[in-house]
Amino acid sequence: MQQMNPHLQKLQRLLLGHAVIQHPYLQKFRAGEWNKKQIRVWFEQQMHFSVALPACFAALYARIPDRYWVEKRKLVDLLNVEAWGASDPECHSHYFKEFADFLGMDIDQVSKAEPKEYTKDYVHLRFDLCLHKPIVQGLAGIAFGNEMLNLFIFQVYREGIHKISGLEQCPSEYFEVHLRDEASDFQVFAKLLETLVAHEADWEEAEKGLKELLDARVVFFDRLCEDLDKVLP
Repeated sequence: MQQMNPHLQKLQRLLLGHAVIQHPYLQKFRAGEWNKKQIRVWFEQQMHFSVALPACFAALYARIPDRYWVEKRKLVDLLNVEAWGASDPECHSHYFKEFADFLGMDIDQVSKAEPKEYTKDYVHLRFDLCLHKPIVQGLAGIAFGNEMLNLFIFQVYREGIHKISGLEQCPSEYFEVHLRDEASDFQVFAKLLETLVAHEADWEEAEKGLKELLDARVVFFDRLCEDLDKVLP
């Protein structure tokens, strides 16, 4: 990634030093200690997690003043990749469906099913951060607490997925496409954050929003682990 200004570096340090990076859920995933049934449970929640993300991008786009039309136009390009149902073969949902097919999951059924309460809570908080909180909170949360964090999370997934019994030959493009895209996606949100910051206090707000989102992801992982531990082999 390009050299960041000191304020962005501080946000990066907050992420790198946060408990979410070393969460037991991720450690077990990297080691291949979850089983195939547990991966199905996780992936069902991952769908709801993923389908809801483009709304965050759209909320930020709507809130960025129109005088920044050049800068915010890039969010439309990201929406084309992230929004489910896009015809682009490189869109993330295409690779999600490929992995879901391998797991024997019915996407339509998963879509109609209610997400777990802890998934709802996290998705709601993430969207609220983008729609109602100071916009620098939403931009910092998505830049560091989603895009940059995904570089760590999906590397864990990529390292661990083929260690799991029954998934040795599963397609890994869903994980690899995130590792391919997230660095450049991060730059879009980081640049918007820099552009919209007007006062020093805005950086404090950005840090507050990022911490709130990272803390919420820890709670999400905690609850997910509790669910996965209930799944019988």
